[in-house]
Amino acid sequence: MLATLTRVESTDPNYHEAGPARVQALVLIRAPGWPLGPGDAEAGLAAARRAVALRPLYPPNLLALAEALAKTGDSRGALENYLRARDAALHALQATIPHRRVLPIGVARITLGNLRCDHAYTVHAREVAREDDRF
Repeated sequence: MLATLTRVESTDPNYHEAGPARVQALVLIRAPGWPLGPGDAEAGLAAARRAVALRPLYPPNLLALAEALAKTGDSRGALENYLRARDAALHALQATIPHRRVLPIGVARITLGNLRCDHAYTVHAREVAREDDRF
């Protein structure tokens, strides 16, 4: 599996928002290490960094980097990237309200999934305050 991901990454590193590097990272940081599996937290961290370098605002890449940083003992870096992932997801909400200023104040839950461009999605948000054109 890792060999296939490496081959795909060398052919098209941007495929599915830097998916090959992101999936490599997740496999390497979640799998057990030798002799039971291919797990290697440092290699996973390097793969996560490659994914973020290609698509720095894609929340799943930031989440993979945060998980890799946590696994390698960098709790501060992990927290920073978890927050960056949250912020990147919040900015997606802002695009749903054109010509208005949206000031997100909190997130109860973020659910990640595989999104398709040819499908309509529903975004749920709750307005807690309004002043002129600001929500």
